[in-house]
Amino acid sequence: MSSASFTGGSRAGSALRIGDTPFTLQTLGRGGHLRGVIAIAAGDLDQEGRGVVTAVIAMAGLALEQQQGLSRARGALRTGLLQTLLTGDPALARRISRDLWGPLPAAPVVVAVTDAAAARADGVSELLELRVEESRGCLFFGRGDDGLVIVVPAGELGPIPELAERFGVKIGLSDPAGYDAFASALGQARVARDRGTTGVTPFADVARSGVLSALTDDARALARAELAPLYDHDAANGTRLIETLQVWLDEDCSHEASAQSLGVHRHTIRTRLALAERVLGRDLSSFATRAELWAALRALDTPAR
Repeated sequence: MSSASFTGGSRAGSALRIGDTPFTLQTLGRGGHLRGVIAIAAGDLDQEGRGVVTAVIAMAGLALEQQQGLSRARGALRTGLLQTLLTGDPALARRISRDLWGPLPAAPVVVAVTDAAAARADGVSELLELRVEESRGCLFFGRGDDGLVIVVPAGELGPIPELAERFGVKIGLSDPAGYDAFASALGQARVARDRGTTGVTPFADVARSGVLSALTDDARALARAELAPLYDHDAANGTRLIETLQVWLDEDCSHEASAQSLGVHRHTIRTRLALAERVLGRDLSSFATRAELWAALRALDTPAR
């Protein structure tokens, strides 16, 4: 039986010989959902022997199908428990988890979320199920809307680095949190995952880069539209309105400090800002206007993701 028979997802049987020992090979599982190959070391079988082999293969395939059904049921239950955790009341999840898999990880916990592709990978879930059995009370996971959500005690990442390396998935980590803040922690994990490039990304690393670093391309497009009249006026008339506005905002709107920074008289700063107001049609004495223009300038300085 060639490897293509298995990877292609079709049922197949074959025979081979290793040294002096002949083997009979038969795939297990339904076509399109193959689960493995059973190898039987045997010589030429009579009709009764072939019947035994056929029965063994059938029973093994049935057992695997039943196991798959149980796995799907456990997955659905985990997803339901995850939804209860998002309400901030872990009582029901604690009770069911304790009876089936052991206690939930002790708070404070770190919430992790994988990319969406990992949620569809059987291998990821199977590995997590194995790690749950090995470390009862130190790991919980369930399928979220856009990835697998994993919960571990703070300071104990458990299988998370292994998942990232073995399956090449992106994983975001929240800051430590109690179950009463589970929804917020999951939000942090999603931000960290989406802002990360590869492997495991803690939310703390993303937070250090500041709010403006998370601006999307939509925000940059809005910023360019907001400031376009000033850029156009500078290009057409040789003025320095954008530069003056940026320095003035960076200098806490001080005319004196802005004049010193640009090497001009403070009256020049006033004149340029008055012109900028007319070009933009905005009142620069308004804090909201200043804040919006400052954010627009910073958005255009921030590299696109």
